[in-house]
Amino acid sequence: MEEGYPRSRKRKNSLGESRARAREGRQAEFELQFEQLRSSLKLIARQVLQGEDEIEEAIQKCYTVAAGQRVRFECDGEFRSWLVRALLNDALMILREKQSGSEMTGEQMFCDGG
Repeated sequence: MEEGYPRSRKRKNSLGESRARAREGRQAEFELQFEQLRSSLKLIARQVLQGEDEIEEAIQKCYTVAAGQRVRFECDGEFRSWLVRALLNDALMILREKQSGSEMTGEQMFCDGG
């Protein structure tokens, strides 16, 4: 029985390596998809936020959340919709933090009153 153990262990390592390569491939695919949508996300964030720093912060937060949960989304349409929703949530949170002293309605968050 001792003789079979190293072979089994080697097979398990190969499987582990295979899984690691698959994860790396999915990560690269995710990064490519995110970068393809980045300009659209930036335009959407600009509808809520004014400063470039705030816009980039919202996009970075969106990326971080999406990267952690990317396995949940297989279809491109669902992925894009989910990214937009995550971005809007992050942008609105930044806006709320900025305006923490005053209460704002949802309409006020989307319109700058001009």
